[in-house]
Amino acid sequence: MQLKPLGTPAKLLAHLVRDVDFRNERDPKFVVGAYGAKGAHLLYFRPGDSQQQARIIKPSAQFPAKVPGRALWALSHTGDGIVHLIASGSDEVQAYRYDLDADRLEEIPFTISYDRDADAGSKFKHFYALRLCPSPFENCLYGGGYPDCRLYAWDRATGQFVDHGRIDETENYLIWPCPQFENKIYCGLGSHAKLVELDLQTKAKRPAFPFQDSQKGEAGPAGYLGKEFLVQLTRWQDKLIGVLFPHPKLLIFDTISNQVERIIDIPNEEDLYRTDQNNLIIGDDEVYFGGLISDNLYRADLTTGRLEKIAANVGGPFGITEGRYLWCHSAIDRITQFDLATHRVVERFPCSYEGDGMGIFAMALGPDEKTLYGGSFITQSFFKFDPMKNTSREFGQVLNLPGQVNSLQAWREKIFIGHYIHATVTEYDTTKPWNLLDKENPNPYRLFSLLHESQDRIWDMKLASDDCIYLACGATYGKLSGGLARFNPQTYEYRVFHDLMPEQTLWCLETRVPDKVIIGSWIYGGLGQKPSTTEGRLGIFDIATEKIEQLIVPVPKAKNVTAITLWQTQNNNFIIGTADGALFVYDLVKNEIIFRGEHGWGDTASLCASRDGWVYGIAQHAIYRFDPERQKFEKISDFRCDGFVDKIIEDKEGNLYIASMTELYRLER
Repeated sequence: MQLKPLGTPAKLLAHLVRDVDFRNERDPKFVVGAYGAKGAHLLYFRPGDSQQQARIIKPSAQFPAKVPGRALWALSHTGDGIVHLIASGSDEVQAYRYDLDADRLEEIPFTISYDRDADAGSKFKHFYALRLCPSPFENCLYGGGYPDCRLYAWDRATGQFVDHGRIDETENYLIWPCPQFENKIYCGLGSHAKLVELDLQTKAKRPAFPFQDSQKGEAGPAGYLGKEFLVQLTRWQDKLIGVLFPHPKLLIFDTISNQVERIIDIPNEEDLYRTDQNNLIIGDDEVYFGGLISDNLYRADLTTGRLEKIAANVGGPFGITEGRYLWCHSAIDRITQFDLATHRVVERFPCSYEGDGMGIFAMALGPDEKTLYGGSFITQSFFKFDPMKNTSREFGQVLNLPGQVNSLQAWREKIFIGHYIHATVTEYDTTKPWNLLDKENPNPYRLFSLLHESQDRIWDMKLASDDCIYLACGATYGKLSGGLARFNPQTYEYRVFHDLMPEQTLWCLETRVPDKVIIGSWIYGGLGQKPSTTEGRLGIFDIATEKIEQLIVPVPKAKNVTAITLWQTQNNNFIIGTADGALFVYDLVKNEIIFRGEHGWGDTASLCASRDGWVYGIAQHAIYRFDPERQKFEKISDFRCDGFVDKIIEDKEGNLYIASMTELYRLER
């Protein structure tokens, strides 16, 4: 047996953070930090630049790193032609300075230490540099980090870093520092929406507004007004402006009286552009901002709180030139120039660029059970691969939200897509042209979100015997309990079952057992919340009674059930699953575990019971197969996989396809 490479089906880069080069306002340019599965990218382009015209820099190519940072969330151009950036999201972190005019990149040692284990609510141990914000009072940039809620300064002249330490011992995200007040840094935190003031002279840290649960009227884990994050912090006069989300609110905070002066509700929007640089454009007494998912452009009067929508289908502003032209972006990688004087769109510019591959996060068979469809990490991008022609097509982003395609399920001629963020579901009709931007009949089409059910990620989707699609969900940030959603693709009705496996994430599903849904769970919930349980579980949900009829711990002390599949004999059905590197076999007739064993190749990300009688698996250090009859493991390849986003599926003709990181393969047997 051998792996046959089939190509890299997803290459569109994910734009994480945007800044501007407006030194010549009549010749505006943009600086964008992008995620790349093999290393972060920096983009520098004019509106309308093609792939060939844009400058695309991959820092790890000029300064090779053993483990290059994949994410570029931290980037700042202060108007002097020098861009400071930090690549993170891997086992190593790299800092750079880039000269826009000389096209010169310089590596700067990143000397900030951090606690990899600070977020007890996550199995992942990578550091993320989340923001770089310039101070008007000193020659420094201030940055925040995950997972240890750390604040640091970067001296732009010397290149030296200064560690200000962990700002809050109970939180994990310092997502937005604001150095716009002399000798003070206001820090927006998550996953429980806090604001902390750091005095740079005394080093004192002070909570800057009351952290009360609006439901209970007392201090609690829900944070201020039950929100998760406080972002987009900036200054207006002597006031601090920020955005609370989800279900966002615009907040005006008086730094002198230490009181929330005004809260402005954002109507009919699930989110705001929250993680990009400078998405609140402030005038004299008004602020402009954009809302997701509709790309509406709003203006709020900061003195009265009056809010008005001034344009639709524009996006989130991130810069202004000549006092009148707002430069706005959409999550679907499009920039719009909007004239405030005429309230008209001047021009729209696509700005999609390719890198060397994006991680394949989801993969499933299409309606013909031959064509492969998939989605990529971070970008929300969607692709299909035709194995008969050995060709692939990347359609682009599925919907106007940040995040990723987490799961897919075909039904008749349609494919239903489960997303992070907001546990969103979209529908793609394979018989119709792809046209996301059609206002009347978009394809794909956004159906609903489960954010109001406190769900944020749809980890798995499977069609069950009742012809409904079941969704295994993870909770929103700062919460633990994932839900099981039942969606009827004929009527579009859905229902969420809560607390089937209390305070755990529902991770994987198997639905080919008649009248049942088999569920595997993780102890972790939404990020930023410590687990309350210690062992992953296997549950059997009865469709008729709508209850869990069996709930067991398949592997004692194992935290996560990472994959499950159905293996059938003539007389019986078995669930074969993996938990923290161990494989188990559960007899559905006897209702008991009949085998446990460890293969020694790390966590398994995906399992597939093949027509040839073997069960195939992708682990961190090997591709293997398991013979359930003889209860024996066999290594197929030493191929090193990611161990998290890898997928393996079999088509109706018995061909096995494997997606690992950016590449697609067929296992030749």
